[in-house]
Amino acid sequence: MVEFVYIVCVKTGLQFKLRDYLISVFKEGVYESVFVELTGKGIVMGEIYRVPGKSLNLFRETYETLVKKMNSESKPVIIASDLNINLLKAIDHPNTAAFVNLNYSFGFTPLITQPTRVTCNTASMLIKKHSILQPVK
Repeated sequence: MVEFVYIVCVKTGLQFKLRDYLISVFKEGVYESVFVELTGKGIVMGEIYRVPGKSLNLFRETYETLVKKMNSESKPVIIASDLNINLLKAIDHPNTAAFVNLNYSFGFTPLITQPTRVTCNTASMLIKKHSILQPVK
């Protein structure tokens, strides 16, 4: 079995603390994450990896719990992610649409806005290694 370790790199000199309670919504085999808060700046940063081929509905439900916890603090949030979700399917795939709507309802917007893979017959916009940003309230 291959195990992955996700890290958040913080510039030398910046103080941070691990946000354990954000990791508490972790679901083994569904997604992995790590979150830190830059102390003194009040910015929460994290990395989320969604295992490909696993239930998008289960991931979305767990992700919603995570987003609600972060949103309750009214701090700016940066999420780097590898979610293996094709956003172009939001038009005809209800679970993808629900995921996109969930993000927008909390003020999170993806930085990727164009297809990431284009062939002669297909296009996809996979959420892979990008950030979702939440504006300061």
